Amino acid sequence: MEEKERNKKYRIWIKAFAAFLVFMWLCTVISKSIYVSGLPRVQTKQTERKYIEHIVEAEGIIIEGGEQAVNTLPGLRVQKIYAKKGDRVEVGDVLFQIDTADLRSMIADQEAAIHQMNYQLADLEFNQTLAEQNKEINRLWAEEDYESADRRTAVDVERAEAAVQEAQRALDAHLQEGFPMTSEEDRRMAEEKYTTWAARLKSLQDAITQQERVVEELERQLAEGKKLPTLSGTAESKAEEEAGNAETSEDNEESEEPEDKKEGNDTEDSDDKKEENSVRDSEDKREGNGGEDSDDAGDDTETIADELEAARQELTRLEKELEAHYRNAVEKPDFSLEDSGYKLWQQETENLRKAVQNAEYARQDAVAARNSALQQEARDVANSLVPDRLDSSVEQLRLQLAEMQKELSTYYALLKCDGKVTSVSGGTVTNILISTGGRTSDTAALLLTEDETPCQFRLTITKEQKKYINIGDSVDVTLANDGTKISLTVDYLTESTAGMGYYDLYMELPQGVGQPGIVGSVSQSVQGELRGCCVPIDALYSENDRYCVYVVKEKEGILGTELYVERIDVKVLDKNERYAALEEGALSSEDKIITYATEPIKRGDTVRYME
Repeated sequence: MEEKERNKKYRIWIKAFAAFLVFMWLCTVISKSIYVSGLPRVQTKQTERKYIEHIVEAEGIIIEGGEQAVNTLPGLRVQKIYAKKGDRVEVGDVLFQIDTADLRSMIADQEAAIHQMNYQLADLEFNQTLAEQNKEINRLWAEEDYESADRRTAVDVERAEAAVQEAQRALDAHLQEGFPMTSEEDRRMAEEKYTTWAARLKSLQDAITQQERVVEELERQLAEGKKLPTLSGTAESKAEEEAGNAETSEDNEESEEPEDKKEGNDTEDSDDKKEENSVRDSEDKREGNGGEDSDDAGDDTETIADELEAARQELTRLEKELEAHYRNAVEKPDFSLEDSGYKLWQQETENLRKAVQNAEYARQDAVAARNSALQQEARDVANSLVPDRLDSSVEQLRLQLAEMQKELSTYYALLKCDGKVTSVSGGTVTNILISTGGRTSDTAALLLTEDETPCQFRLTITKEQKKYINIGDSVDVTLANDGTKISLTVDYLTESTAGMGYYDLYMELPQGVGQPGIVGSVSQSVQGELRGCCVPIDALYSENDRYCVYVVKEKEGILGTELYVERIDVKVLDKNERYAALEEGALSSEDKIITYATEPIKRGDTVRYME
């Protein structure tokens, strides 16, 4: 029993769970339906291989192939205009008429202006003749002034050159006369000779003084009966030393004297040698006697007397030698007067040189003054020879007078025709540049087409269309007036005045075909290359000068397989109004490219296909 109840409960739970699953499934289906119904719907298409065809459609107009101007004299008042824009005129047709009353007034003014011009021309011709005469007079005066300056300055230069030669002769004579001057070698020898004589004099005087002291000492010793060898020996040694110094000085002087003067000094040398020997003998005796005095200082008075006698004789000899030296006295050389005279001679030489230099400066100044004067006079002559500035006033007046007379003839011819201006050739009036009651200008009054020149068809296209039509291409043109179709060739291409990015194409029409102002249209189909990756133009998006397409991808979601949007950047190779050719590689042939969406889409959006 319990088993049956337990099984019954299980069946109930199983039925309840199954009912729950069915309910959950129904809720899922309902919620998915609601979710899917709110998703954007898209249409997709895969890439195709296509030819990108370009169709150029544009309108143009026939313009004149060439224009001719109808001109008349400026300033004429227009009374009436007969021609209208677009009219066909032939030779002799009246185009417009000039006011004859105003024309007669202009003729009178023109005749008065011609008379005034004749008077001005006569005055200018007279003034030109007078200016030529004055120029010739100025030339003659300038040449005369040049010759006068040449003669005057030549005399000044000759005088200056004579002064230079005179000063140079005085200087040469002074230098040739010269000044007797003792040479430096002779001066040196005279100084040396005097110096030798003075040195010898001093040595003799010193020797006499020493000898006198010796004599006085010996006399004192003799009076006292004893001898002082030390004092005597000292005096004699000093005399001997002075005699030796004098001898050395004389030997040196003798070696420096010239060969021809050595003989004159031999006598003095022999006296010096005698004096030296005498002094040495006296010294030897004193030394000998000194030794004996040391043995017996108080007894040998005779020896002192002998020495005294010898010393007195030596003193006498020295005094005689001094007297003889004075007799052969050498005068101290004095060249001051000679130097003063030489300085005066040099000063005179310098003054003469300055005189020569000043004379040369004066000559150069005279030459410079001559050159400057002649240069100035030559410039004056050259200025007088320079032709005057070209003055075409007379010729200009003559031309103006001829032009005014020509205009006057035209006025009379126009007045003869009652002021009517006619066409000289056939053509169509393309533009009227005058107005009734206004005056003509120096530009054209009317513009006519030239019958000899064919008309042109002008077509304006965009920069994008220019890629498919260019110079030399053949274009089919349909004229709007009668539907005539003409095949034309593009002859010329230029930027259009319509604005940037537009170009004008010019095509010449056959002779006699068309008339200026007729409109025509062009529809040109140009087949491009075969492209392997083409998509509808609606599938192409542009952002910041970059192109992209959106493709549908699949992914697994909580409600099963879902469709989402993926963005792919592409490079456009070519495109027209319907298709765009993309660079291969970015898309595969299996990619489903979104061509239409019910709502704006972006990368990652979940979408669904349209049924």
